[in-house]
Amino acid sequence: MHFIDENSNIPIYRQIFNYFVAEIQAGRYSAGDKLPSIRALCRELHVSKSTVESAYNLLLSEGYAESAQGSGYLVDSADRLPVEKRVQQPAGTRVSRRKIYDFRAGALNDDVFPLSLWRKLTSQALTYTKEINTYSDKQGEYELRKEIVRYLHLSRGIACTPERIVMTNGLQQALETISKLIAPAPGAAAIEEPGFSSVRRVFINNRYTIAPIPVGEDGLDIGALHDSSACVVFTTPSHQMPTGAVLSLEKRKQLLKWADATGGYIIEDDYDHEFRYSIRPVKSLHSIDKNNRVIYIGTFSNVFSPGLRMGYYILPDHLLPMYNEMFEGYSCTIPWLQQKIMTLYMSRGHWVKRINQLFAENKRKQRCLVDNLIKFMGSKIKITGQHSGAHIMLETGELSEAELVERASLNNVIVSPVKAFWHNAENYKNNSVILGYNAIAEKDIRQGVQQLYNAWFKH
Repeated sequence: MHFIDENSNIPIYRQIFNYFVAEIQAGRYSAGDKLPSIRALCRELHVSKSTVESAYNLLLSEGYAESAQGSGYLVDSADRLPVEKRVQQPAGTRVSRRKIYDFRAGALNDDVFPLSLWRKLTSQALTYTKEINTYSDKQGEYELRKEIVRYLHLSRGIACTPERIVMTNGLQQALETISKLIAPAPGAAAIEEPGFSSVRRVFINNRYTIAPIPVGEDGLDIGALHDSSACVVFTTPSHQMPTGAVLSLEKRKQLLKWADATGGYIIEDDYDHEFRYSIRPVKSLHSIDKNNRVIYIGTFSNVFSPGLRMGYYILPDHLLPMYNEMFEGYSCTIPWLQQKIMTLYMSRGHWVKRINQLFAENKRKQRCLVDNLIKFMGSKIKITGQHSGAHIMLETGELSEAELVERASLNNVIVSPVKAFWHNAENYKNNSVILGYNAIAEKDIRQGVQQLYNAWFKH
């Protein structure tokens, strides 16, 4: 729950308030749920008691929480309406829940997870009693790695073997391993600017220095990379996070030449490659790499379930002996059952079917979102990243990021801030937000955009 940004212009008590409002509106806290105690929150966030009390008092006054004798603070049982509206309700009247328009990046709609099918496959997986009674290979279940090989060859033109694939709990765990393999004496890690803050943190924790590399409309600045003396570069070339830029084929070739010339490695996070709308697919770096300098990372989170924490990466052949020596005796951290269910899911064609379904849905959502943003806001905004992926970045010259996020929240809309993606925050214009469209229903997009227009520009 470490969500405090000490460099933000938003007071800390207000950041705490905003966090719980977003959590409540997203449904992660339900009516009657207990909020953390003041003492526990002070200890976890390293803030004063008066700061947390100010945040909780604001939650009370805005109708998001209620104080219960002996129980601390609870999420308001009256569906989170402001106090003045709740007290006006006639006795016995059922209060309706406020409509929330969820444009968070990285979230998925609650209705898309194939719960019934997953239950069925779970029962079938549990019949493999011999496998459940042994420890998994440290690289993960072999049959699942075979299915991933087939999928990557079909979707990305990647040729590899199951022996080169390592299953992982997610991007951060993958980088924890990779960072130990590629540089016995860590040097500089080149990171997209802006880019994932979690990626920066992993490299810093593994004693790398950070070389932020600017991102333009066609992706990473290769000239700045050459000037950085980095031994590794992390990139999201298919749909850069957060700008949405797509690394051009020419720049991909230049990036591979950099790796060949310097002996450096390229970590390709291909998290959003499934969604291409109005531009032709660009070959993955791994598929055009002739000298084994690319380490490819894939995930099941963006199109299946972030909560399952399942992904994978492909190691170059020459790193496998070092991997086997360094991690001898390790076991795969993904539970066997989860891997077995996913194996069955992929082998029976459900994975490709799901990708095709989500592509069609997201293409419609993307068009609806962009059309309505242009209709309502026009020249007041600049949109980037709209040709692929599952999010866009929106920039405006009229409001700060903090104002954009807070005004949206007050109008029942959730958007994602950008500031945390910047290594050098002083270079950020402080006027952008991210709008994802995986979590919101297509029928709600128009009204959600209108709510944003009312919040930001209608005075």
